Amino acid sequence: MATLKKKARKRLLGSAIQAPTKATKKRPTTKRPTTKRPATKRPATKRPSLGRATGAAFRDRIEQVIADIAERVARIDTEYYEIGQAMLALDKPEVWRDTYHLKSFRAFIQDHVMPYTTARRMLVVASTYTKAIAKQIGLSRGFELVRYAEATKRNARQLWARNAPLGKAKIPVRQLSAAKIAALTQGAELQKRKKPRPKPSPAMERSKRAYKTSFDYDTEVHIDVENEEVLVKIALADFLAHY
Repeated sequence: MATLKKKARKRLLGSAIQAPTKATKKRPTTKRPTTKRPATKRPATKRPSLGRATGAAFRDRIEQVIADIAERVARIDTEYYEIGQAMLALDKPEVWRDTYHLKSFRAFIQDHVMPYTTARRMLVVASTYTKAIAKQIGLSRGFELVRYAEATKRNARQLWARNAPLGKAKIPVRQLSAAKIAALTQGAELQKRKKPRPKPSPAMERSKRAYKTSFDYDTEVHIDVENEEVLVKIALADFLAHY
């Protein structure tokens, strides 16, 4: 009886009850020296701060930034980078959500600063380039280069720094206008959307010919290569006349 109980307990516990094993000496392990590679950080622009004000003082600081942006808009051709940086400082949930009770930063800019379509270009340029590069490249060209870089999965700052050749003509980027870069972006996006049309297999072609000759009336036979189907289109009147 005692033996049965012991076997049952051992079965339930599984590997928890194990026969004693002889102690074995562990071999000393020698660790290979590892060399840490320095992490490559992606260059990023530092966003300005609104300070540590809270409550009414925090809202006053926001209003001050908005007023500063409005004043600079008159000089947008030369101060687009500064305007973009000022708007980036407002891109915080405690500003648009907690203080102004809006659902998004975009809604905050649209309602309290300027049309978002106008602001977007300055936000993109200010968050992508350094001030020196932004002033050199210009607002429109800088924005279009970011769009091109996204379409081709490249880095806009590196393209400009290396004066990289773009397009089939391999024209250096600094010789291209904003409109030319926009045209290259459009071409790259169209190229991505274009997919080579798959060809039907020989077996599907044989099926198509067999279907076209197997009926006594006019039929339209199409091959759906993606779904590997042969589609037969028959006029309802012809079909009913034969059945």
